[in-house]
Amino acid sequence: MAKTEEPPISEDTIEMIESQVKKGKARKFFLIYKGASIKTLVVFKKGPFGPKIMKAKKDGFKGDVCYGVVTGSGKNLFFQLPANGEVAAAMKVESWEEKPPTKKAKLREFLNGCGLSFKPEFNMITKVSDAPDPESESDIPAPPPPPGSAVADEDGDDALPLQSQPESATASQNSAGQNPTADFKQRLAALLPRIKAAAGTDAGDNAKQKVSEAGVFARKQETNRANVLLDEAEQLLKRTRGIDGGDDDFARATKLAETLKKLKPLADRIIDSDQNRRSELFDAMARIAGEIKAKQFDQAKQSITDFASFLKLLSTQQLQGTQREGADWITEFTTLRDELESRLFEAQRADREGATKLSAAWDYAKEQAAAGNFDNSLKALVRLEKAINQILAVPDSVEGDSTNANQTPTAEALSRWRMTQAKVASDLEVFRKTLLASEAVKSDPRFRFVSAASAEIPNMLPPEGRRLAVALSGNKEPNEVIDAAAAYRDALQSSRRLEQLEQFANASLGVPLAVRETLSEGIEYVENIIRSAI
Repeated sequence: MAKTEEPPISEDTIEMIESQVKKGKARKFFLIYKGASIKTLVVFKKGPFGPKIMKAKKDGFKGDVCYGVVTGSGKNLFFQLPANGEVAAAMKVESWEEKPPTKKAKLREFLNGCGLSFKPEFNMITKVSDAPDPESESDIPAPPPPPGSAVADEDGDDALPLQSQPESATASQNSAGQNPTADFKQRLAALLPRIKAAAGTDAGDNAKQKVSEAGVFARKQETNRANVLLDEAEQLLKRTRGIDGGDDDFARATKLAETLKKLKPLADRIIDSDQNRRSELFDAMARIAGEIKAKQFDQAKQSITDFASFLKLLSTQQLQGTQREGADWITEFTTLRDELESRLFEAQRADREGATKLSAAWDYAKEQAAAGNFDNSLKALVRLEKAINQILAVPDSVEGDSTNANQTPTAEALSRWRMTQAKVASDLEVFRKTLLASEAVKSDPRFRFVSAASAEIPNMLPPEGRRLAVALSGNKEPNEVIDAAAAYRDALQSSRRLEQLEQFANASLGVPLAVRETLSEGIEYVENIIRSAI
């Protein structure tokens, strides 16, 4: 039962089924299920699946999700599932399915338990032309699923309905002559070599089960039922291609290849923006194609999922104008670079002997930024800022630290905060390199994707840190700086992601990572400096 005691089917879904679906309207649906147990069914007309799935899971319905379009006719409900990516797009659903999530008997039991007396079935839709449109405004009822699309339960108790049987089923039953038992045996003898040739394939094993069940009915002299089962076995064997594989393999390979093909335009766009990615992305696609060719379908499906996530990550980075170390470091570098540029020339004029060293530090920072190493470039600018402050400082007439004589409290706090950020960036980079050097990670076939995703580690820092950096660099009022510092401290203390990252670094990699502690110390230092000036 869901945590919030929500009913498995909401009143909205019941109303949608009773008033629209059973009258022939096509509507979107999703099932959340665990194993063979259905947890909830949601039916709706328009809008994305995501928010509705999130709400269902928030209500306590946990498990896998199956997407499709449901149509109906009277007491019959047809839960139509897209069998490939093109059909899924035509049906306006999120994903395609290889097979139904559970038996239709379980679905019927679930509906009856919720007070809905319907006869449901699952239908696998393989052609775009057969895909129902759940958002159609037409008053014309949706056509029934195509013949042969209904999925029979594997135990044989629920055979395909007669209207969904191939024409050969009726023909074979009518062709039984005056000796139906002899006709059955003749058909069975013709099927056995084909079943033997298909041994080891899903279709071959299912056909063998159908033939075994047919034999039981034949011995009971129920030859009509026995011939129906032979028809089903023949349909399964038509999908096979001999000992080396069958249409089960062929269909899976085709679906996976189609899905991979759909990712190529996105990969091409990324390569157009960053030619350095060409070899990496092409190699990944070639490796996945090799997995499909070798019939490593589960591995290929996982690789495609990882590759799609990787492409999405790269695309997002390009859209945001970021590179490997995240937007915060770029912004900090740009802000500090602009502030130091005019002061750099002033410092060079004031210290002719040190001008060359200052220029070298400036050039190094720009080179690191151009290469995308914004944490290194920021650390270089922080060191350069300290040198410039020392050169341009004017000693007071009283005893004191001449290096900070002309530095305002806000400038001093900003300088310290940037050093703190640079320290954290360095620690995270050490963690990232150690992670990628781990043998367990290096030996994983998804290493390239992990490598790219690891560049996002700095972006795990709470976004409130940006507010503090802006308050310091923008010369905001002291109270604004203190408020921003307090907000960042609270965000750090409540960040479960950072806590887990630190625990993993220390326990699994042996890397002493204390990001929250380092940042908290920097925040405390900033607060003390600002408060001393109030």
